[in-house]
Amino acid sequence: MSMITLDDILIGAQQEAFRLRHYYIGTEHLFLALLSMRHSITSAIIREYGFTPDYVRNIIRRKAGKGNRERSHADLTYTPRLNIILDIAHELALESGIETGDSRVDERDLLTAFFEEQQSLPVRVLMRLGIDDLPKLLTQARTYAVEADSHQPFIRVEYGAQFDRQAPLNKDQTALLRKMFYGYGYVRVERRLSGGYTDAVVVIVTPIQNDNREDAAVAVKLGRTDRILEEAQRYDLHVKNKLPALTARIEEKPTILELRGLAGLKYTLISDGDHAPRDLRLVFDEWSTEQIGEWLQKELFQTFGRNLWQQRQPYHFPAWREYDRLLPPVLMLEYVEHPPADAPRLRIPIQRANLHQLDY
Repeated sequence: MSMITLDDILIGAQQEAFRLRHYYIGTEHLFLALLSMRHSITSAIIREYGFTPDYVRNIIRRKAGKGNRERSHADLTYTPRLNIILDIAHELALESGIETGDSRVDERDLLTAFFEEQQSLPVRVLMRLGIDDLPKLLTQARTYAVEADSHQPFIRVEYGAQFDRQAPLNKDQTALLRKMFYGYGYVRVERRLSGGYTDAVVVIVTPIQNDNREDAAVAVKLGRTDRILEEAQRYDLHVKNKLPALTARIEEKPTILELRGLAGLKYTLISDGDHAPRDLRLVFDEWSTEQIGEWLQKELFQTFGRNLWQQRQPYHFPAWREYDRLLPPVLMLEYVEHPPADAPRLRIPIQRANLHQLDY
């Protein structure tokens, strides 16, 4: 029996609807979510026909089209055809529950429902790709066996020397880390990052291969599923294709811990050295005024000035849309008409600016 439940899949479908800027959740969003689930039956079957899940996802997204406005989660409704798929899946789950004692809808029930209903957009896309033997697909959906998560090697979670061992991650957070870094030998949690404005936990993690080779450290954010999905959506809308490469990047989709309401994001950072990400506030506390000035002038302004301070037209900052709220300031620059004679001078053509804490 598939361990991917309806609740987890619907979260993925909701994210797909937001990515496409749709006001509804339809069969296309649900099938896209099935294709995005790690170790899913759907992806395994697609691969057997010689296609990658990414390829099929891209075709479905193109067929579904993209909306041109945004709405909140509360505005999303199910389409009539999606309700038909869900009704079939619920009936299948009830039938199997008589034998297994578990009548929850899972991935297998949903996939079987797609192939029984036959008329949804995702099934039409599969037919055009030559994946058109519906009796065979139905059999595969009902019987296909994917290697269970129980066979996954145990991923050890260690703590680095800079981590406060008096406040370790809890059981759910540790389980989510193991899921996020599936395939590695173990991970080392180096330290926490502070300064965020939500209750999410942000840590620096070094993933380590089975042969003890260390990959680059990444910033990992662990928090409530709805907030993590919102953050990923805002990244796609306002950061991904608009800010320079030195901006922290999300390279993977959020990872969701089933039944725990917990999800995680990996942020990678391109820098000029091998240093792992650090708290901006702590760095400023360590630096002298001259060091801060040099960094502002040569690093921050040179990298981000064109997109922010040097714009030709005023930029109206929609904080409630891009960040939920205005982030707390870390450094305030004030223009002074008559500074003291011994005050450091910065040649930055801005009169007033707030440098806000990066909330990973």
